Amino acid sequence: MTFKGWLFSFLVTLVATPLINGFVMSVLWKWFLVPKFGFPVINWAMTAGISLIFQFVKGVNISGDNAPKTDAEGFILVFLRLIVAPLLGLLIGYVLKSYAV
Repeated sequence: MTFKGWLFSFLVTLVATPLINGFVMSVLWKWFLVPKFGFPVINWAMTAGISLIFQFVKGVNISGDNAPKTDAEGFILVFLRLIVAPLLGLLIGYVLKSYAV
């Protein structure tokens, strides 16, 4: 992949990550925190901001034995951690919601 392709992929991932995390977090918020604790409903933009705060504090650490061997492997690893992981979290939350009291 060319440098322009990597740059475009990086920018798309950079923009998509907070949007997807915000969506996932807003749905989980409505499923669990609103009915159980009476928290106010907040929109996806607010949860995207909260998600960015958590992401900033947590960071993405890729080093040691988990260090990618190639640029493509590194991009795939970051993509899985930043995009796929929240969507799997949404799926798990949906299943948990079915059993929540």
